[in-house]
Amino acid sequence: MSNHCDDCLLFFKFNDNCPILTWDKFSEMPLQYLISLEMALTSAQLYFDLLIMLNFARTKWNRIHLGAIYAFILLSSELILKPFFQQPRPEGSCIDGYGFPSGHATSSAIIIIFILTLYSKGWIRSRLFVTVYILLMLNQSYSRIYLNYHSVEQVISGFMIGLVSSLLLLEHLPISENMYMKSDNGWSTELKVCRVRAIIIQTFIICGCLLHPLLTAWLH
Repeated sequence: MSNHCDDCLLFFKFNDNCPILTWDKFSEMPLQYLISLEMALTSAQLYFDLLIMLNFARTKWNRIHLGAIYAFILLSSELILKPFFQQPRPEGSCIDGYGFPSGHATSSAIIIIFILTLYSKGWIRSRLFVTVYILLMLNQSYSRIYLNYHSVEQVISGFMIGLVSSLLLLEHLPISENMYMKSDNGWSTELKVCRVRAIIIQTFIICGCLLHPLLTAWLH
Protein backbone atom coordinates (compact mmCIF):
# COMPACT_ATOMS: atom_id res chain seq x y z
CA MET A 1 0.00 0.00 0.00
CA SER A 2 1.48 3.34 -1.06
CA ASN A 3 1.87 6.48 1.03
CA HIS A 4 -1.16 8.22 -0.46
CA CYS A 5 -3.29 5.36 0.88
CA ASP A 6 -1.84 5.71 4.37
CA ASP A 7 -2.37 9.49 4.43
CA CYS A 8 -5.87 9.33 2.94
CA LEU A 9 -8.60 11.00 4.98
CA LEU A 10 -11.27 8.81 6.60
CA PHE A 11 -13.99 10.22 4.30
CA PHE A 12 -12.14 9.02 1.22
CA LYS A 13 -11.10 5.71 2.79
CA PHE A 14 -14.69 4.96 3.74
CA ASN A 15 -15.85 5.57 0.15
CA ASP A 16 -12.81 3.92 -1.49
CA ASN A 17 -11.81 7.13 -3.25
CA CYS A 18 -8.36 8.12 -1.99
CA PRO A 19 -6.64 10.82 -4.10
CA ILE A 20 -3.42 9.62 -5.71
CA LEU A 21 -1.48 12.66 -4.49
CA THR A 22 -0.95 13.69 -0.88
CA TRP A 23 -1.03 17.25 0.42
CA ASP A 24 2.76 17.56 0.49
CA LYS A 25 2.70 17.39 -3.34
CA PHE A 26 0.49 20.46 -3.62
CA SER A 27 3.38 22.96 -3.66
CA GLU A 28 5.17 20.96 -6.37
CA MET A 29 2.17 20.00 -8.51
CA PRO A 30 -0.83 22.16 -7.57
CA LEU A 31 -2.85 21.46 -10.71
CA GLN A 32 -2.26 17.70 -10.55
CA TYR A 33 -3.16 17.70 -6.87
CA LEU A 34 -6.47 19.50 -7.52
CA ILE A 35 -7.29 17.14 -10.38
CA SER A 36 -6.58 14.20 -8.10
CA LEU A 37 -8.82 15.68 -5.40
CA GLU A 38 -11.59 16.42 -7.91
CA MET A 39 -11.46 12.84 -9.20
CA ALA A 40 -11.75 11.51 -5.67
CA LEU A 41 -14.76 13.73 -4.93
CA THR A 42 -16.42 12.86 -8.24
CA SER A 43 -16.02 9.19 -7.48
CA ALA A 44 -17.44 9.67 -3.98
CA GLN A 45 -20.78 11.04 -5.18
CA LEU A 46 -22.12 7.64 -6.12
CA TYR A 47 -25.31 7.66 -4.05
CA PHE A 48 -25.88 11.40 -4.39
CA ASP A 49 -26.48 10.88 -8.11
CA LEU A 50 -29.02 8.15 -7.41
CA LEU A 51 -30.93 10.47 -5.07
CA ILE A 52 -31.09 13.07 -7.84
CA MET A 53 -32.60 10.51 -10.23
CA LEU A 54 -35.14 9.41 -7.62
CA ASN A 55 -36.08 13.06 -7.14
CA PHE A 56 -36.75 13.49 -10.86
CA ALA A 57 -38.80 10.28 -11.01
CA ARG A 58 -41.55 12.09 -9.06
CA THR A 59 -44.07 9.22 -8.60
CA LYS A 60 -43.89 6.49 -5.98
CA TRP A 61 -43.78 3.60 -8.45
CA ASN A 62 -41.20 5.28 -10.66
CA ARG A 63 -38.95 5.65 -7.63
CA ILE A 64 -39.56 2.08 -6.49
CA HIS A 65 -38.72 0.78 -9.96
CA LEU A 66 -35.53 2.83 -10.26
CA GLY A 67 -34.41 1.95 -6.73
CA ALA A 68 -35.10 -1.76 -7.27
CA ILE A 69 -33.18 -1.82 -10.57
CA TYR A 70 -30.21 0.03 -9.07
CA ALA A 71 -30.04 -2.18 -5.98
CA PHE A 72 -30.49 -5.45 -7.88
CA ILE A 73 -27.72 -4.75 -10.41
CA LEU A 74 -25.18 -3.48 -7.88
CA LEU A 75 -25.87 -6.25 -5.37
CA SER A 76 -25.58 -8.85 -8.12
CA SER A 77 -22.28 -7.33 -9.17
CA GLU A 78 -20.85 -7.24 -5.65
CA LEU A 79 -22.23 -10.54 -4.31
CA ILE A 80 -22.19 -12.74 -7.43
CA LEU A 81 -19.94 -11.46 -10.21
CA LYS A 82 -16.94 -10.34 -8.16
CA PRO A 83 -16.71 -13.57 -6.11
CA PHE A 84 -17.23 -15.61 -9.30
CA PHE A 85 -14.47 -13.98 -11.38
CA GLN A 86 -12.15 -13.25 -8.43
CA GLN A 87 -10.08 -10.79 -10.45
CA PRO A 88 -7.75 -8.71 -8.25
CA ARG A 89 -7.54 -4.95 -8.33
CA PRO A 90 -4.55 -3.21 -9.94
CA GLU A 91 -1.23 -3.35 -8.15
CA GLY A 92 -0.89 -0.47 -5.68
CA SER A 93 -4.64 -0.07 -5.17
CA CYS A 94 -5.62 1.33 -1.77
CA ILE A 95 -7.95 -1.57 -1.04
CA ASP A 96 -7.79 -5.34 -1.39
CA GLY A 97 -10.50 -7.58 -2.73
CA TYR A 98 -11.84 -8.28 -6.17
CA GLY A 99 -12.19 -5.61 -8.84
CA PHE A 100 -14.14 -7.20 -11.71
CA PRO A 101 -16.51 -5.63 -12.57
CA SER A 102 -16.21 -2.05 -11.30
CA GLY A 103 -19.22 -1.19 -9.16
CA HIS A 104 -18.75 2.55 -9.67
CA ALA A 105 -18.68 2.15 -13.46
CA THR A 106 -21.78 -0.04 -13.27
CA SER A 107 -23.51 2.63 -11.21
CA SER A 108 -22.50 5.38 -13.65
CA ALA A 109 -23.96 3.45 -16.57
CA ILE A 110 -27.20 2.82 -14.68
CA ILE A 111 -27.52 6.54 -13.92
CA ILE A 112 -26.98 7.37 -17.62
CA ILE A 113 -29.81 5.01 -18.62
CA PHE A 114 -32.01 6.50 -15.89
CA ILE A 115 -31.32 10.02 -17.16
CA LEU A 116 -32.12 9.12 -20.78
CA THR A 117 -35.26 7.23 -19.73
CA LEU A 118 -36.54 10.07 -17.56
CA TYR A 119 -35.80 12.50 -20.39
CA SER A 120 -37.68 10.39 -22.94
CA LYS A 121 -40.65 10.12 -20.57
CA GLY A 122 -40.78 13.87 -19.96
CA TRP A 123 -39.62 13.94 -16.34
CA ILE A 124 -36.38 15.70 -17.29
CA ARG A 125 -36.75 18.39 -19.95
CA SER A 126 -33.33 19.95 -20.41
CA ARG A 127 -31.00 18.52 -23.06
CA LEU A 128 -28.20 20.55 -21.54
CA PHE A 129 -28.70 18.86 -18.18
CA VAL A 130 -28.77 15.41 -19.79
CA THR A 131 -25.59 16.11 -21.76
CA VAL A 132 -23.70 17.53 -18.78
CA TYR A 133 -24.76 14.70 -16.48
CA ILE A 134 -23.76 12.01 -18.97
CA LEU A 135 -20.31 13.60 -19.20
CA LEU A 136 -20.11 13.65 -15.40
CA MET A 137 -20.97 9.96 -15.22
CA LEU A 138 -18.34 9.12 -17.83
CA ASN A 139 -15.84 11.07 -15.77
CA GLN A 140 -16.94 9.18 -12.67
CA SER A 141 -16.17 5.89 -14.42
CA TYR A 142 -12.79 7.16 -15.59
CA SER A 143 -11.95 8.30 -12.05
CA ARG A 144 -11.78 4.65 -10.96
CA ILE A 145 -8.92 4.11 -13.42
CA TYR A 146 -7.26 7.41 -12.53
CA LEU A 147 -7.38 6.62 -8.81
CA ASN A 148 -6.01 3.11 -9.48
CA TYR A 149 -8.95 1.25 -7.97
CA HIS A 150 -9.75 -0.61 -11.20
CA SER A 151 -8.16 -1.57 -14.48
CA VAL A 152 -9.50 -0.37 -17.84
CA GLU A 153 -11.00 -3.81 -18.45
CA GLN A 154 -12.81 -3.79 -15.10
CA VAL A 155 -14.29 -0.33 -15.70
CA ILE A 156 -15.42 -1.02 -19.27
CA SER A 157 -16.96 -4.36 -18.23
CA GLY A 158 -18.76 -2.77 -15.30
CA PHE A 159 -20.04 0.03 -17.51
CA MET A 160 -21.40 -2.40 -20.12
CA ILE A 161 -23.04 -4.54 -17.43
CA GLY A 162 -24.77 -1.44 -16.07
CA LEU A 163 -26.01 -0.37 -19.50
CA VAL A 164 -27.36 -3.74 -20.62
CA SER A 165 -28.82 -4.81 -17.27
CA SER A 166 -30.66 -1.54 -16.65
CA LEU A 167 -32.13 -1.53 -20.17
CA LEU A 168 -33.39 -5.09 -19.75
CA LEU A 169 -34.86 -4.48 -16.31
CA LEU A 170 -36.61 -1.29 -17.42
CA GLU A 171 -38.64 -3.47 -19.79
CA HIS A 172 -40.12 -5.21 -16.74
CA LEU A 173 -40.08 -2.25 -14.35
CA PRO A 174 -40.99 0.63 -16.67
CA ILE A 175 -41.09 4.36 -15.98
CA SER A 176 -44.42 6.07 -16.56
CA GLU A 177 -44.96 9.02 -18.89
CA ASN A 178 -45.17 12.52 -17.43
CA MET A 179 -48.77 13.45 -18.28
CA TYR A 180 -48.60 16.79 -16.48
CA MET A 181 -45.49 18.30 -18.07
CA LYS A 182 -45.76 22.08 -18.36
CA SER A 183 -44.29 23.91 -21.32
CA ASP A 184 -42.97 26.86 -19.29
CA ASN A 185 -39.97 26.95 -17.01
CA GLY A 186 -38.75 23.64 -18.37
CA TRP A 187 -35.13 24.03 -17.35
CA SER A 188 -35.50 25.52 -13.89
CA THR A 189 -35.35 22.33 -11.82
CA GLU A 190 -32.55 20.75 -13.84
CA LEU A 191 -30.42 23.88 -13.74
CA LYS A 192 -30.94 24.19 -9.98
CA VAL A 193 -29.71 20.63 -9.56
CA CYS A 194 -26.64 21.39 -11.72
CA ARG A 195 -25.89 24.43 -9.58
CA VAL A 196 -26.34 22.51 -6.33
CA ARG A 197 -24.07 19.69 -7.54
CA ALA A 198 -21.44 22.19 -8.69
CA ILE A 199 -21.58 24.02 -5.36
CA ILE A 200 -21.20 20.75 -3.45
CA ILE A 201 -18.19 19.69 -5.54
CA GLN A 202 -16.50 23.07 -5.22
CA THR A 203 -17.20 23.20 -1.49
CA PHE A 204 -15.62 19.78 -1.00
CA ILE A 205 -12.58 20.81 -3.03
CA ILE A 206 -12.08 24.05 -1.09
CA CYS A 207 -12.63 22.36 2.28
CA GLY A 208 -10.35 19.51 1.25
CA CYS A 209 -7.56 21.93 0.28
CA LEU A 210 -7.90 23.84 3.53
CA LEU A 211 -8.50 21.01 5.98
CA HIS A 212 -6.40 18.25 4.51
CA PRO A 213 -3.03 19.52 5.81
CA LEU A 214 -4.53 20.36 9.20
CA LEU A 215 -6.13 16.94 9.59
CA THR A 216 -3.00 15.19 8.34
CA ALA A 217 -0.84 17.05 10.86
CA TRP A 218 -3.34 16.35 13.66
CA LEU A 219 -3.60 12.64 12.87
CA HIS A 220 0.18 12.24 12.78
